Amino acid sequence: MEEPALTLPRAAASLERIDSCFARLHQGPGEVFKVRLPLRLRIDGELIDLSGVDRRREACLEEEAVHRRLESGVSLGVVALTLDAEGQARFGGEGSPIDWALHMRRLPAADRLDRRLEEERLGEQDLDAVARHLARIHGRARRIDPQADPLEALRALARARIEVMDGPRGSPLPAEAGRAEAWQLEWITAHADRLRERSRHSTLREGHGELGLEHVFVDDEGRVSLLAGLEGMPLPRLVDVTADVAFLATGLAGRHRVDLAERFVAAYAEAAQDFDLYPLLDFHTSLGASRRAKVAWLCADRAASGDGRDAGSMRRRAHTLFALALAAPRRPLLPAAVVAMGGQVAIGKSTLARHIGERIGAPVVGSDATRDHLLDTGLEAGAHEARWALAYAPGFGDRVYEEVLRRAGEVLRSGRPVVIDGCFRSRSQRQRARRLAERFGRPFLFVEASVSRSVQRGRLLERAERDGVDVDAWQEIADTLRSDWETTEGLSDEEHLLLDTAVPLERNAAAIEARLPTWPPDLTG
Repeated sequence: MEEPALTLPRAAASLERIDSCFARLHQGPGEVFKVRLPLRLRIDGELIDLSGVDRRREACLEEEAVHRRLESGVSLGVVALTLDAEGQARFGGEGSPIDWALHMRRLPAADRLDRRLEEERLGEQDLDAVARHLARIHGRARRIDPQADPLEALRALARARIEVMDGPRGSPLPAEAGRAEAWQLEWITAHADRLRERSRHSTLREGHGELGLEHVFVDDEGRVSLLAGLEGMPLPRLVDVTADVAFLATGLAGRHRVDLAERFVAAYAEAAQDFDLYPLLDFHTSLGASRRAKVAWLCADRAASGDGRDAGSMRRRAHTLFALALAAPRRPLLPAAVVAMGGQVAIGKSTLARHIGERIGAPVVGSDATRDHLLDTGLEAGAHEARWALAYAPGFGDRVYEEVLRRAGEVLRSGRPVVIDGCFRSRSQRQRARRLAERFGRPFLFVEASVSRSVQRGRLLERAERDGVDVDAWQEIADTLRSDWETTEGLSDEEHLLLDTAVPLERNAAAIEARLPTWPPDLTG
């Protein structure tokens, strides 16, 4: 169907009107006009005054900038709301503005993640696309001064109170709000060094601030659009990127798809090469749930004062979110384990590692991706073979494995399983991975992938054609690794699994899963 023409001026009365707590939406078949309500808000002592027309225009311009940064492709500009000669309100009309609106292209509701989930159309590939898009946005985002201390900013977010200055005084927050706040403040103090280290590594960036399922759209071609929050609340966007990841994952888990939540987190960690976010997930889940609960509580107060919306449902939502904030430091539902995937070059072990990681909701910490990251090749890296001499300089391989195991340890620290993808050609490398599992009290499984020489030769030919190099160069590498391979002596039968990767992928995955804890069926849709 042909998209409706987006022409101005547009009569406000001809559009469907939707009222929210802080904004008013006027929707047509292919467009939306968002008008901020003339409110004065106080957020933790700071006054946000939107009572003036000029200030609401500034707020529209600020949100338009957010949409550009999110690469949503929906913003059509900021337009005036005026009155015509008959006294009818029009968007983009002539005359003095009585208000301002953000003009946006209306995205298909069927593409929204919550709709896809409800209709069982949300696939893992959709979440992978969202993860890559978000990682790219974060990678380009404005950074907070790495010398700034993040602790006070986080404490302010934990303590924040949100109130409307005009109108009846809001009701007191429930007791669970105080308990969640106390846990968050204790966590900040206990993990001060980790938080400061994250700040020094420039992971405090300008993110979305409210990345719910309703703000993410994925079309059937895998194109992703992220929309700013429809409520129009001032958001704490300058925080750790983990906040956005935790926010979206919580939305999936809250709809009984914990498996998809963990898949999304893993996909983001791999796309951004940021596995250090794992120990921060539960804290940011709690902090984000508390903030949403406080907003829902405020909206319930406004509805109760007579704005025509259902105050009871908003109050129930607030209680649910406060309960979620308290439950954030819960024990993960899937017991953690360490799966080390090893074997020769060009035998399909990385494909198997990715597959099993998806099946158990675990991130794959790969030696190749880690090597690329250490060589500063960025998110789009994929040509590590072409720089073999540099990447495999004396001592560099040990540094790569040290970083791989450190990253895997951060995942385990959060209580989640991890898959490590590397050659693991020496007994010492396998034992280091095994000791990592022992340190966290988790089971260990070394999966040794293998194929016949003829199958390997065929795969080497495919790689050589892909990379435009002589197959003999690849064969020399393969022969060297084969001659250096050490037997699996020192591992018990329960810790070692030998698989032929020439057989169907599903058969090998089933053999691995038989050795590991898996998701309860009622948590995976």
